[in-house]
Amino acid sequence: YYDKGGRRAAASVTLDAGAFDNLLQDVARTGPPRELQLRGREGDVRVVPLLQLAAPAPAGPRGPFVGRDSELLMIGAALNRTAQTGIVQLITVFGEAGTGKSRLVEEALAGRVGARVVRGTCRAYGEGSTWSALGELLTDLTGLPGSAGVAALERDRPDLAGVWHVLSSLLGEGDTPVSPVDVALALARVLVAVAEDEPLIVVLEDLHAAAGPLLDVVPAVAHRLDQTPVAIVVTARPELLEHRQGWGKSLRHVVGMTLRPLPEDQARALAKALLPDDEVGADLVHAAAGGNPLFIEQLAQARREGADISDRAVA
Repeated sequence: YYDKGGRRAAASVTLDAGAFDNLLQDVARTGPPRELQLRGREGDVRVVPLLQLAAPAPAGPRGPFVGRDSELLMIGAALNRTAQTGIVQLITVFGEAGTGKSRLVEEALAGRVGARVVRGTCRAYGEGSTWSALGELLTDLTGLPGSAGVAALERDRPDLAGVWHVLSSLLGEGDTPVSPVDVALALARVLVAVAEDEPLIVVLEDLHAAAGPLLDVVPAVAHRLDQTPVAIVVTARPELLEHRQGWGKSLRHVVGMTLRPLPEDQARALAKALLPDDEVGADLVHAAAGGNPLFIEQLAQARREGADISDRAVA
């Protein structure tokens, strides 16, 4: 981690195996422990692979959805266009941490009928992290874990012959190397087949954490979905553009937006909604959070728990 002066620092703590497992059981999924020899350490070291983190539980009451009206309209219009015309859309919501990317997408999808939503989250850690988001998406799509769902789709739909071979390798259940081109083609075939029954909205969260091959696959899939009622909604931090400067430019139908901190009046309204009986606290939260919705919620929760936030400021 980095200390307050911006210097790289480190800290460690030693736990016995039982205490370690108890701490992680509700917040993470881990793989089997293994013993490794590490350079500079004598003897074997017991390590536990981290495969997946659980979604964090809300720290307190969630604030109302404020601002973002124009962005909400943009996403809604793009989704309506896909559902009504079959014109595929790639919708990308950029924003720094805490600016409300996921909340915006959630609000845009709330109450939407006539389309099925499937999701995957990109992670920069864990076994098979390169393709784990697509694994989650396929599980959500089929209702069956791993490649079992893809196998069931292929059995039910003769037009999908061969997709299991590619996608099972992607999910780590095969030993045949697959290229991003093969993955894009197989995944597009699956989405086209499923979208024949109902329009699809594919949500990929935190694409900035994805490895290079997945960044190649997403636009390649969209390119292969001509005249198919599928919308792909992506959230990402701006650093995605450091890896893919021309993100989405090869496609014909692209919607992109960047979320900034909330304007002062909207940020103040959110702080007051979270602390309705504490005007002083709401003013302190508003001043410290810099318009970041997540920071406003976190600081409001800290205020409710008795923390002194008068000297806190968020850069």
